[in-house]
Formats: sequence, C-alpha cells, structure tokens
Amino acid sequence: MINLLIYVFVLLFLITVLSTIFTSIITQKIKRSIPKFGKTTVLQDAEIHWYEAGQGRPIIMLHGLAGNLRNFTYALTEQLDKDYRVIAIDRAGCGWSKRSKPEIATLQEQARIISEFIKQEKIEKPLIVGHSLGGAIALALALEYRNQIAGLALICPATQPVDKVPDIFRFLNISSPSLRFFCGSHLFIIYWYLNTQRYI
Repeated sequence: MINLLIYVFVLLFLITVLSTIFTSIITQKIKRSIPKFGKTTVLQDAEIHWYEAGQGRPIIMLHGLAGNLRNFTYALTEQLDKDYRVIAIDRAGCGWSKRSKPEIATLQEQARIISEFIKQEKIEKPLIVGHSLGGAIALALALEYRNQIAGLALICPATQPVDKVPDIFRFLNISSPSLRFFCGSHLFIIYWYLNTQRYI
C-alpha cells in the first residue's frame, strides 16, 4: 500500500513538473508570436497595455473573456481611426496587462481600473465599446463613473445575472483557489496557444 502511494505521489509530481515546463515553453512561444506593440500605463493595482491610433473624439474598446486588444486591432480600429482617437486595451490580467491580485478581477474592480486609466491618461469623455464580458465591465463603468464617459456601444454584452453555473460551463467551476490557479495557468495557456495558431 505504501509503495502504491509513493508511486502515485511520484507520478503526480512528474506530471506537475512536466506540465509546468510545457506551460513555460508555450508561454515563451506565445510571447514571441504575439509581441507587445502598444503603450503601458502603471496604475495603483494594475499595469495596462494599450494601443491607440487616430485623432478626434476618443473611443475606448474593452474586449471580452479570454480576449485581448487584438480582438479590435486586427480589423476594426483601422476602420475608425480616420475620424476618431481609437484606444484598445488589454484589460487588467489579460494580454500584456497585469493585475496585482486575483481579487481585482470583479466587474466593479475592472471598471474602477478603467476609470483610473481614463483619469491618468487624461482621456476626455470617451465612448466605451464593450464586447461580451467587456460589455458587462462597460455597464459597471457607466453605473459607477458615468461622469467620465460619453456613452456606451455594447457588442453582444454579458448583461444578465447568472444565478447558477450553466451546464456547459460546469466543468470550469473549480471551488479550490489553488486548483483553480493551477488549471488556469496551465490549461488556459494550452488553449490560448492552440487557438492563436489559426491567426499567426
């Protein structure tokens, strides 16, 4: 029995080490294939990577879950930058942006960070474009910091409260913070890598 437990422990340890090495290799490959190409603004709880083009009235674009600013820059920003100052943001904790702690991933905290970004960069009354989860953050921004923005344009926004986890997402509902961090840092990198191969 003890030998079996040792075998299982060693196997789990090796799987963890190998998956960590694999994740590190894939992360470096992703960073090389999708380099930083914008500016960085350091805020109290986050470091925001962003891109701007054009001049005129400002538009800030907020991407959805598992996205980044390239969701807008690959085709949309160039359609608008002739008439507007278009700003696409990697939300805190996404793309090349960083957040200081997991607790600031809530809608209210993400909205606060966008508000702080608007203040620090002295962006006057931007139109906020929010896609999917970015739409929910845009709504939170409008509710809490309405005096800072000119209006909202929502693209397939997440707007309805969800009382229980939908069946399709049930496998993602991991209650343990440690296990959630492990899965998030390993499995999401693999998913992102496989997904980005179509666009490189």
